Amino acid sequence: MKERAVAREKRSLIGYDPVKVEAYIHSLQLEIKSLERRRREDHQAYMIQSTELLNDVDNLKKKALELEQMEMSLKQWIQRNQ
Repeated sequence: MKERAVAREKRSLIGYDPVKVEAYIHSLQLEIKSLERRRREDHQAYMIQSTELLNDVDNLKKKALELEQMEMSLKQWIQRNQ
């Protein structure tokens, strides 16, 4: 099976400079590695930002609850003092 792939590759490269083909393949491999590294970095940045935003949402929910409790307490105080 592997021999067929090698033979097919050699036939498909007829007329091409093997050195240039190897250089091109190498540059593609470097680009793939670079893109994979970039994808990992982007994913890591996304996860950090996502965590920060979820923490912000939780903090805002807590503040909203505190405000609701303060409003309720104020209404009760007003009713008692009328």
